[in-house]
Amino acid sequence: DTGRPHTGLQAAVDLARRAYAQPLKVADLADAAGLSPTQLERAMRRTLGVSPKQLLIRTRIDEAIRRLEDTGLTLAAIAGECGFYDQSSFTRQFQRVVGITPGAYRARQQRR
Repeated sequence: DTGRPHTGLQAAVDLARRAYAQPLKVADLADAAGLSPTQLERAMRRTLGVSPKQLLIRTRIDEAIRRLEDTGLTLAAIAGECGFYDQSSFTRQFQRVVGITPGAYRARQQRR
């Protein structure tokens, strides 16, 4: 059945988007997809161009960006609500993906 990997992939993406605040692991996404972690990794890289771990981080960062723009929550609160282990891990990941720290991002948004 050729449609099966995409169905599974969609289930994994949906889980990442729905439960990004949980301490999800690649194995959890693979379970949702009905694939092994290795199969999920291959299918996701081939189809979406990112690894499952990158998808999770990107989903969390996207949600953090929304909260930085729309709320007055502290960085630590946003980090926790978006599924990051702690504020320093959040800041590191955010800077790697976005290119600036969450604090600098928020300051830039407030100047607009």
